[in-house]
Amino acid sequence: MTALVDPHVLVETDFHTLDEDFWKRIVAIAKAKHLQIGHEAFHWVVAQLTALGYPAERVDFGPANFSRECQSAMEGILSRVSKGEATPEDVTVDPTYLGSEEAELALIIDITSHGAMVNALMSDRLHWDGAGASLRFGDVEIELLTDPAKEPSALDREEVRAYFSARRINILGGSATRTTLAALEDELGITEEQVRWVESEISRPPRSWDKAWGQLQPDRDVAICNTGRVSHSVWEKGDKAAAGCGVSMLECDSQGQIVPTLQRWARSEIAKKKRADETAAAAG
Repeated sequence: MTALVDPHVLVETDFHTLDEDFWKRIVAIAKAKHLQIGHEAFHWVVAQLTALGYPAERVDFGPANFSRECQSAMEGILSRVSKGEATPEDVTVDPTYLGSEEAELALIIDITSHGAMVNALMSDRLHWDGAGASLRFGDVEIELLTDPAKEPSALDREEVRAYFSARRINILGGSATRTTLAALEDELGITEEQVRWVESEISRPPRSWDKAWGQLQPDRDVAICNTGRVSHSVWEKGDKAAAGCGVSMLECDSQGQIVPTLQRWARSEIAKKKRADETAAAAG
């Protein structure tokens, strides 16, 4: 999935009177690696900068105290170009775009040529006539992002589902109801075949589950305990078994919290990996 950038977020109508907040947002967009600029928007932005004399002449990118960082950020964004493969369409934009006609045309071409592959646009509510949480380009509805640090919910959902795609989910406590199994698949992409459920109640401890939990694999297995449905001794046994295999047992206090708990954990693990990758890239 692709999240694009509104060209008017990079070049406002009066380039020479932009305030510090504008440039801070440019720097933040550059740091948000999930944001890309469409092929047509790229050419429109470059044309605006060229009209100002860049790169042949000096252009003041941002306040003097961090102009170099601002210029580097702008150039970094312009290096992340995404070109759609579908045939562009002439569509109606809803709500009305308040930027220039040329910038609007660039957005229409970029978004319709990406089709279902684009799920969000980083923009500013001031660029739209009464924008809500989403924007519509013909039949394509996409999320409106106003905070560069916030990833699109669809992109976040896709990453979480991908994270669980090759994992096995070991649940201790409660019972494997159709409602919970359906929620696991709908929200996290976890199929019933991926779930190993040790059913248990406080008054009815599980039987013959020690061997399975004694063979958990850190690179494959996720362990979670529904603490509201097991006794303390069963919880303790499960925690020790998981830890002995190098797996940290997650906890939730009710069956309805299994999906949210797994979702939060996956997001945290994904964020850790991204930070580690960024640190490794910077060191290299």
